[in-house]
Amino acid sequence: MSLLDVDTADLVRQIIDDHLAGVEEADAVPQIYTGTLPPVRGNPPLLRQLFNNLIGNAIKYTAAGQVARVDITGEPTGDGWVRITVADRGIGIPAGEHEAIFTGFHRAAEAADTYSGTGLGLAICQRVVERHGGTISACDNPGGGARLVFTLPAAADDPRT
Repeated sequence: MSLLDVDTADLVRQIIDDHLAGVEEADAVPQIYTGTLPPVRGNPPLLRQLFNNLIGNAIKYTAAGQVARVDITGEPTGDGWVRITVADRGIGIPAGEHEAIFTGFHRAAEAADTYSGTGLGLAICQRVVERHGGTISACDNPGGGARLVFTLPAAADDPRT
């Protein structure tokens, strides 16, 4: 697997632009906040898939009639890693399923009846993060929704790490 320093902020902006390009109604445009995102060292196609899945899920799993709200932030951990958080105000993750969502073909019962999907997206995300040596976890977002937190290696020349 070839690794390069990746401008995470630029990658995330491209993915957000792709998701917003398909929204035609002004009152349905997702509200997406992007904080500081330090550069990481990784495989660009795999990182694109990781961020695309997480941002796409955060937008998709929003209750009918509500506008998606997504916050994407990151920070160096000080030990050569970057911690990134994708938080949403969507339907959340049912109690007891925070680890199971990373299992292939797992779909939360409430989501399976309302939202299309295969249940592979988060399993793929976990594999991508683990191939980079990092970890990923899910928890409830205070105020509603879900929060996914993962670590990736910091870019080789980022002095903040």
